[in-house]
Amino acid sequence: MQNLCWMPLLIRRQLPDAVKISYKVRHSIPAILWFIFLSVLVYMPGSDVPSIGWAERVHADKVVHFILFGVLFVLISIPVLRSGLEKGQKRKWLLITAAFIIVYGFITEVIQHYFIPGRTFDLLDWAADSAGVIAGFFFVKYLKKRFV
Repeated sequence: MQNLCWMPLLIRRQLPDAVKISYKVRHSIPAILWFIFLSVLVYMPGSDVPSIGWAERVHADKVVHFILFGVLFVLISIPVLRSGLEKGQKRKWLLITAAFIIVYGFITEVIQHYFIPGRTFDLLDWAADSAGVIAGFFFVKYLKKRFV
């Protein structure tokens, strides 16, 4: 009977770990959903991509690339910034994340060229992806200084 009295205490000791895991996952969900959304858009066949005459003349697709990849970086940064890592470690992970997203942008262009009908490799799209990630990095840095 005495062993049963300790059971709630054991459960309470284990509960914080379960809460921490769900907390980390909860803050990662927006980034995961945005990554899926972004991937669906960039791997869409050329015939399914909406065409707006004036938007093509002003290269509005570059703005879309910039926003999609910049937002991805910001959303991935949130769990990193909320983690218990030291300042230097957070910066390291943010730089690694930025590099991976920039490489992912390049890979999407290669995949579009070779495997997606009606799509081509566009170096300017990749430049817009990269610029979005870099802008996202500086935006996160600004927010971190201002609010953390």
